[in-house]
Amino acid sequence: MSRIVGRGAGESAGEVVAESAGESAGQDVSPVAGQDVSQSAGQEESGRPWWILLALMCTALWGSAFATVKTGYRLFSIAATDTASILVFAGARFTLAGSVTLLLAVSGLARRGAPPSRRHVWLPKKGQWRGLLILGLIQCTLQYLFLYVGQANSTGTTTSILNACGSFTTIILAHLFTRGDRLDHRSILGIAAGLLGVVVLNLRGVTSFSGLSSLFSFRFRGEGLVLCATVCGSIGNLLTKRLAAEIDPLVLTGWKLGTGGTWSLVIGLAAGGRLQPTRPAAWLLLMYLGLLSVIAFNVWTWLLKRRPLSQMASLLALIPIFGVLFSGILLGESLLNPLMLLSLALILLGVQLINARFRSRDRAWVRKE
Repeated sequence: MSRIVGRGAGESAGEVVAESAGESAGQDVSPVAGQDVSQSAGQEESGRPWWILLALMCTALWGSAFATVKTGYRLFSIAATDTASILVFAGARFTLAGSVTLLLAVSGLARRGAPPSRRHVWLPKKGQWRGLLILGLIQCTLQYLFLYVGQANSTGTTTSILNACGSFTTIILAHLFTRGDRLDHRSILGIAAGLLGVVVLNLRGVTSFSGLSSLFSFRFRGEGLVLCATVCGSIGNLLTKRLAAEIDPLVLTGWKLGTGGTWSLVIGLAAGGRLQPTRPAAWLLLMYLGLLSVIAFNVWTWLLKRRPLSQMASLLALIPIFGVLFSGILLGESLLNPLMLLSLALILLGVQLINARFRSRDRAWVRKE
């Protein structure tokens, strides 16, 4: 792990994938009985900011995906209300990403000369299939199914706010179900600041009281389903954190994306969805989205194994900021204005407050060492 420290985020991402493939090739990734993987990793990595750079890279990639997916819909002639074709599009993206990830795992085994007894580790154990199938269904199928249907029946502003709440629902789930990852008063203030920042970010297009009131409207088929998508994403992060303790991150991510993408393809095709590219560039864009998923999901899973869940989840609040930035750059949408700067300041304040307890813990570990 020391070879990662001090390098740029891009080079580190390559090392992360290589190290994960190396673990598949023959290293025992199971935690010591009774040991908290995140705490032991934090002890090793305290004071080293490399993980923040990798996490920011992931959120930036996911933020850029908003604008890229919009472009993909246009290139594949997919209407915003054509949920079936949207599911096929998402399924193709995730199935491609899962296949590439599993190929990386297999190539890592071959490259490192793993003994025959270890060459099957890219296949989950019998007792692990159930968790992987559930994870893929929740995080890569139901999450996007609920999100797309909800988006078609609610305003974009409300969707963006509810979707960004996934960061904070994940922190709450971590408090309830993860050992040693408890909320304190600073974390609660951080969640409040982050939520306020997301709301402020989405006030940019509000010009009247009726526009403001639409932020707080609620219909189950619209805002309700978007909220369900948010909860699915949070549950997916919690399951990923738990499964990463016993499954190599590269293998876990590959099967999660592969099974989730397959679920989406089957449902979308059964509902009549189709991909109709208008030009060859459509396939190149789909390949780019697949590559984006390979990098972001693999690095994120690798980090989730080593860092506390709520610490990682706090950085997900930055995705809307990156989404606005890349939409401005790629789609020519409104970019910088006072409300966006205020939103960024509030979200960063929230991230700082949520992570304050972890910085205190890291300093305590440094003193012990």
